[in-house]
Amino acid sequence: MKNAGVRISTNRSVCVLSIRHSGFDIHSSFVIRHSPCLLLCLLAAMSASTLPAAEPAVAAAPRHASPQAAFDAFRSAAEKKDWPTALRSCATRLQNHLLVSNVRLGYRIAESVPEHKEGFEMLLRRHAPQLDQWKQELRTKANAEKRDPLVADLANKIRDGVADKPALLADLFAWITKLGIDHGLAADAVVASELRNLTINGQQAKGIAVTGDEQGIVEFPVQFIQEPDGWRLMLPEL
Repeated sequence: MKNAGVRISTNRSVCVLSIRHSGFDIHSSFVIRHSPCLLLCLLAAMSASTLPAAEPAVAAAPRHASPQAAFDAFRSAAEKKDWPTALRSCATRLQNHLLVSNVRLGYRIAESVPEHKEGFEMLLRRHAPQLDQWKQELRTKANAEKRDPLVADLANKIRDGVADKPALLADLFAWITKLGIDHGLAADAVVASELRNLTINGQQAKGIAVTGDEQGIVEFPVQFIQEPDGWRLMLPEL
């Protein structure tokens, strides 16, 4: 009987246990003096220990029924600096743009201050374990084309290969902000604002985020896109 690298065979009261784990084979034999339930319990325990760890679940994007709902959800999360939740209300196009631009920014920072590179790439590997493989593939391609590898190519690979873009972006925002650099998401224009002059045209919408008091009013144009799972916010206008 086989299960997740474990094989158990029996001959009357003798049980032979064979385990293959991480490239190593382990064999053992012992005498069963109790009911077959002991064998089943042992198999269950060993199977649990040899199964690969489950991939972390990617939080589902919220389904906003209207542009106003997307705006309100983003504003509420942004006020709390809850960037993973805020970014899940943003359009996929905006997430992609922010991811590429912030990865490229991170590598520019690492080029200027080399001691930052290790920490930056450790951050990337938490969300993209294939980072080193992608870098090697791009290096091989660049050598064949007799050119230097481009950071833009790696940024695009990360954009296309990372499952949870909002989670990676949130970590990038924290890393970049800690260095005193702007991450490029114009969230402050929406926090403490209200949406006015909303117009919907098919699967697109536009409005004005208005904030201020008697000292002055600030208006910031915002866009929305209706994606298959609902309305999403665009910040800034891209």
